[in-house]
Amino acid sequence: MSRILFLFTCALCFLSQISIAQQTKKEKKISDSLSTIEAFKNTGDDSFYPGGDLKLSKNIHDKLSFTTEQIKSLAQGNLMANLTIERDSTISSIYLIKDPGNGWKDECIMILKSLKFSPKKMRGIPIRSDLIIEVPITAIRK
Repeated sequence: MSRILFLFTCALCFLSQISIAQQTKKEKKISDSLSTIEAFKNTGDDSFYPGGDLKLSKNIHDKLSFTTEQIKSLAQGNLMANLTIERDSTISSIYLIKDPGNGWKDECIMILKSLKFSPKKMRGIPIRSDLIIEVPITAIRK
């Protein structure tokens, strides 16, 4: 009887060790998956134009050239573009989502390529990112 009790106690201890080991493996998997999720969380600063949106709009307006006909008719349009901002603050690609019209398309692309944006940062390190901007344009005298 004492042998059976001893074997039963040993088996119980052995099985409890296996279940503890399995628990720690599950907990490790959960902690690994949580750290992976944390790595992909947006923990950085987004791309932006230094000085803000108003300064961006003003710089685009200042660099655009308006014909006298456009000024007389108060030509208007909206520029909406998707910009790819590189780590060195340059713009590598521009996709116009909405053409401003009035013949300003090519000029707007040239102006946007000349601008420098602050790149997105992930944990303090600049990374490549996309930024969508929208700028209303009205032909006025300078």
